[in-house]
Amino acid sequence: MIEIDDSLLSGNPNMEYIMHRLVSAAADPEVRQNMNVEDEFFSAIEERDTAVMFRDKRIEEQNRIIAQQDNLIEQKDNLLEQKEIALQATVKALKAAGLPVEKIAMITGLEVVYINSL
Repeated sequence: MIEIDDSLLSGNPNMEYIMHRLVSAAADPEVRQNMNVEDEFFSAIEERDTAVMFRDKRIEEQNRIIAQQDNLIEQKDNLLEQKEIALQATVKALKAAGLPVEKIAMITGLEVVYINSL
């Protein structure tokens, strides 16, 4: 049995309530059973809250990864656009220099129709 100095608890209604419940539980098997049920209930709530917290962290991490991937895709799109502009400029320069369209198509791997459209 534990001895507790009641003077340390007096004036604190929360602590007095807790002590009353603990003493009641020790004296009454029905109250003890109710407290065990409450403990199980609160344990289930804590487990659920923990699972929700981990799920939220996973979602945040996945959102961060998706944002990074979006940035990479945007960078690649910009790079492809720059390459396309450079290729078009090269084709135009070769056409302006008098190189036949078929020769430009062979060098660049582009379709003759596309080269003619530039």
